[in-house]
This record gives sequence, C-alpha cells and structure tokens, in this order.
Amino acid sequence: MAFSTLSVLMLDCSRDGEEGANSSAMQINDAVMESLWLALGSVAFALLLPVAALWAFGLAFGSSFLLAAAALLLVRRLRG
Repeated sequence: MAFSTLSVLMLDCSRDGEEGANSSAMQINDAVMESLWLALGSVAFALLLPVAALWAFGLAFGSSFLLAAAALLLVRRLRG
C-alpha cells in the first residue's frame, strides 16, 4: 500500500519526461534497501543467536520497530 502511494507522489513531483527514470530509480532503491536490511538483520541474528537467543529475537523485532518509527518521522515532511 505504501509503495503505490509513494509512486503517485514521486510521479507528481517528477518533471515532464523524467517519470520513467524516477520510477526505475525508486524500484531499484526499494529492492536494494530490502535486500540490504534483510542481509544485515540475518547476519546480526545469526551471530547473536548462539550467545543470547532472547537478545537475538529482541534485536530482530526492535530493529524493525525502529525502522518503522524512523519512516514515520520522515513521512511528516511530506505533508503540505
């Protein structure tokens, strides 16, 4: 749901003729950031699991919560 809303906002803010490049850049950014976050989270989880399983689960859920909170703070800038 958020991706389609951001796509519409991005297309609205794009100059004429730049819509395709901006849309491609947004899709690439989305794929790269999802992969990076998943990879870093998996490595942290795998390293911490043998040492402290409870902390590993807490880190996994806590980092997702912090990422969502940061996104909500950034969204406040989009209100006109």
